[in-house]
Amino acid sequence: MRIFPFDMNIGNLIATIGVDVRGLDRQLGDAQRRFKQFGKNTKALGRSMSVGITAPLTAIGATSFNVFANFEQSMAKVLAVSGATGEEFKALESDAKRLGGSTRFTASEVSALQLEFSKLGFSAGEITKVTESTLQLAQATGSDLAQSAEVAGATL
Repeated sequence: MRIFPFDMNIGNLIATIGVDVRGLDRQLGDAQRRFKQFGKNTKALGRSMSVGITAPLTAIGATSFNVFANFEQSMAKVLAVSGATGEEFKALESDAKRLGGSTRFTASEVSALQLEFSKLGFSAGEITKVTESTLQLAQATGSDLAQSAEVAGATL
């Protein structure tokens, strides 16, 4: 007595579905392992990029701070040696920054030149007038700024 005339086919269908599900389980397991590996690789890439980007940015920040500190220290020396008033000092500092941004010399190098002129007895106004020409002299002759300051000072 058969209740279901297709029980044999249903049995085959169940067996086939079971095999297909096992294959699907295996593929899902593979996909999950690949996804976990992708996550690990992404994390490692993030750490690598963080180190690769953060370290140079930190170095740039430290360098910028040192450049600024050196410039400020050099300008303090110019102020002490030149005896410039507040307005004269602002003009010297502004001139150093302007020339540092528009010539091959840095603002710190320009302020060192101003210091050399101060040591030679130039007033703040005189220093402002001769600084740019002295930078041009140094660039044209290939000499350093201290030598150019001495030549310009002796000439004047």
